[in-house]
Amino acid sequence: MNNSENDKLSKDIEEDDVNVKSESPINLTISKMTIINLEPLIWHNYDKSPEKLKAMNTGRTIIVNGKWQENHHPLLTGGPLSNNYIFSQFHFHWGPNEMVGSEHYVDSASCSHKQMKY
Repeated sequence: MNNSENDKLSKDIEEDDVNVKSESPINLTISKMTIINLEPLIWHNYDKSPEKLKAMNTGRTIIVNGKWQENHHPLLTGGPLSNNYIFSQFHFHWGPNEMVGSEHYVDSASCSHKQMKY
């Protein structure tokens, strides 16, 4: 695939992201995927520790937010991104029992991670 095709697909993906009404869940359909070559993402300030971390457990999700010194916020640039994206938060979801995994699907099959036994 050439660069102009990559650019068009990247722009289509970015436009789709703007038009999406809800983020989750998603179903990744492998047969409909197209392999494209993109410039690498550039990770800035991910080696900087936050001044504070706040974690909130809702019972089904843990949400972690951080506070960094000014100009030390982690951010992503490059790749297919036309803007800078500052780290906001990360979160983990889990189901009501060990049989329910991710809210996302690959070819309509649920993905899950299980606790490792030591």
